[in-house]
Amino acid sequence: MEKGFSETTHEIDIEKKASTEEELRKENEELKAQLENSRKSMSIVSHDLKASIGSTMKLLDFIQEGLKNGYTSNENLANLAGDMKVTTGKTYKLLEDLLELGKIQRGEASPEILSVNLREEIENSIFLIAEKAKEKEIEIKNEVQNDVQILADKKMIESVIRNIASNAVKYTNKGGKILISSEKVNDKVEISIEDNGKGISKEQMEKIFKSIVRSYDGTHGETGSGVGLTICNEMINKMNGTIRVQSEEGKGSKFTISIPSA
Repeated sequence: MEKGFSETTHEIDIEKKASTEEELRKENEELKAQLENSRKSMSIVSHDLKASIGSTMKLLDFIQEGLKNGYTSNENLANLAGDMKVTTGKTYKLLEDLLELGKIQRGEASPEILSVNLREEIENSIFLIAEKAKEKEIEIKNEVQNDVQILADKKMIESVIRNIASNAVKYTNKGGKILISSEKVNDKVEISIEDNGKGISKEQMEKIFKSIVRSYDGTHGETGSGVGLTICNEMINKMNGTIRVQSEEGKGSKFTISIPSA
């Protein structure tokens, strides 16, 4: 009996050891993947910051040389200052996004969950990108009903909707359409932001929410930091929601946010 008991105990110990080793192996693989993502993200961010600051330095060189030799007119100075403002603005936005992502990942940005009116939040979000849409003659249609209430942080949900809708404008051709709608699914509200733009490749979709990715230029040459959708995913997770995307190159994209209903 004692021998049988000892053998059984030994078998259990071996199973526990094997289970522990498997868990450690998985954790090690996950850590390696996270480190690789961080390495790639840092590489992308470093490249974008270097390019942006380098452009600003070149513009300053042009201004300095022109003033020194007396061949820069006020009109040229104004144009160069305008270009420099755009470049500096992109750098600032990238740094702002990185700081926001860091705060969320460190747990320093806690959401204030309230019952909010979804249609109002969408209207607030698209108001800030209406001018860009107008320039490209893109119609943004908000089909969400007036009585739809969700449980969310007002600032976070506005930021997420604005970011996704802004990307839709960026990657949609002149004269395109963006449709924002919602549907009640059990205890959730599913918010859809759909465009008929250039779409997303399968390769991009596999990592679109997982890490910082290289941002591709928009249909009118618009640029971005590649950080936005990572922040969106983190914010939605903080609000007990999920986000997913369906897309086909050349036909457009559909982002769906699932968030608790109020």
